[in-house]
Amino acid sequence: KTMRWLIFVGVLVACAQFVYLAVLISQQNEYDQFLLLRGEKAEKITSVIRDAKEVALSSSNQIKEKKGEGEAVLRRIQEIEELVNNIHAAMPRPKNGFGVRNSPQRASDAFVWKSFYESLDMMLYGEQSKKFGHLRRHERTRLKDKNTIFVSISSFRDEVCADTLAHMYTTAKDPENIAVGIVQQNCDENQHKNFGCFTAVMPEDMKVHPAPPDLDCVNTFCSMPNIKASKLFSCNRLYHEGRLRILRFNESQTFGPVFGRYLGSLLWFQEHFYMQVDAHTTFAHNWDSILIHDYALAPSSKPIFSHYPPSGPQRPGPLNDNPYQVYHWELAPGVCMCDAGFAEYDILRVGSMQRYPFIEFYPPGCKNNQETKEESENKKNECFALPRFSPFIGAGFVFANASFLFDVPFDPFTPFIFMGEELDFSTRLWTAGWDLFCPPRSILAHAYLRKQKPKFWGALQRSIGAGAHNSLQAYVLPRVKLKVGYPNIQLDQSSLASHFDDFGLGTLRPLSDYLRIADLDFHSKRHAHVSWCKSGHHPPLLHRS
Repeated sequence: KTMRWLIFVGVLVACAQFVYLAVLISQQNEYDQFLLLRGEKAEKITSVIRDAKEVALSSSNQIKEKKGEGEAVLRRIQEIEELVNNIHAAMPRPKNGFGVRNSPQRASDAFVWKSFYESLDMMLYGEQSKKFGHLRRHERTRLKDKNTIFVSISSFRDEVCADTLAHMYTTAKDPENIAVGIVQQNCDENQHKNFGCFTAVMPEDMKVHPAPPDLDCVNTFCSMPNIKASKLFSCNRLYHEGRLRILRFNESQTFGPVFGRYLGSLLWFQEHFYMQVDAHTTFAHNWDSILIHDYALAPSSKPIFSHYPPSGPQRPGPLNDNPYQVYHWELAPGVCMCDAGFAEYDILRVGSMQRYPFIEFYPPGCKNNQETKEESENKKNECFALPRFSPFIGAGFVFANASFLFDVPFDPFTPFIFMGEELDFSTRLWTAGWDLFCPPRSILAHAYLRKQKPKFWGALQRSIGAGAHNSLQAYVLPRVKLKVGYPNIQLDQSSLASHFDDFGLGTLRPLSDYLRIADLDFHSKRHAHVSWCKSGHHPPLLHRS
């Protein structure tokens, strides 16, 4: 019995020890699991903290990058203003000061050109090139994100410049991707006080009349209630990010629209697309995304969109003050320029915009324009007409991949001219391998017939002397004519043919081919009636084997 009792007690003790060990093992497993969970949680917390630090660092880097670009923009503006002021200081002026319209002390055209050229040449190529030589042209560099757009606006005493700016931002689909560079030439408070501001020649009496100082484009834009209230394009944000860039000059410092385009191009900071418009422009809804979409359809590796936009209101803004209403021209088929003729000084003037009957070319897999309305509405994938080839550039609207600036920089040695700009730009682009297109859809409109508004030639007449615009334009135009192949061009000064290595024709396609597709003959003065353009076909040389 004693033995059995001992065995029984031993079994109970063993069972108790087994249960105790099982409890210990279970507790250890729970503790290990706790440690594991705690480790995972700690790792998650660490990961969240690490991600937050990375986001904060990325945001900080973006802020620093945008702040850095804003500072770079300010430095560039100061450099450009100094360059223009130096040219202005070298220019001859009437002895009795700015503001005299028919001064008998007017300098000769030869002396005016010589003063302009020697001052600019010294800064871009000569003794001061170490300081200013980088403003000659843009060096090839990497572009920013493919959705970024730089808009170049040249404004001469334009009272609706701020309206253009506001309408551009408020109608854009992605305004945060848009930067603007404005070259403003105004009659400011100082000029008004010392010499007065004046209107253009008014039709009722063919005289100029006193006028108040001009509105500052950006200050007026920034004071608009809808702009001040916006988070996307408030002026504080635009300035801070370097996306609102303006050069301010007095009207007496004007050297004409072509030189203004050159100055505007210097405000470009690697945005992917480059757009050029005038300061009296109205925009279609979502113009930015539509342009980028249509541009991608162009059947060319180097396309450039341009035309004379349809006529729009004198003051840009929403139709009937209703932001949801659309203008009749919005997204209508883009007009093309298929004609040109010889005007004064025998310079070519591009013809007006027209909607010619044309054949629409569609991307593969799309039906042509003979489909029914029901078929068109039932399409799952939208098909858009391809952009049409065009022989000419219209300066009032240009849109392209910004890399064209590397191939065809704006020529700063063409001051004072008004006509000749589009012929020069068209030939240089085409010979550099860029194909010209009119946009398939109209995304902006232009205020034409601004007869009572001041023009730059009026300022030239007052700052240099009577008749300055006409004779100076005739003096400088031989530079353009020589460049594009006019025969028997005589230059009064050899400097008129300078720096063609930077600002001359391209080397990828011959000028003779361009003259053929544009139907131009400078010898016989045969002007353009481009049949392939009017019918909507491709230029004939593109089908050549």
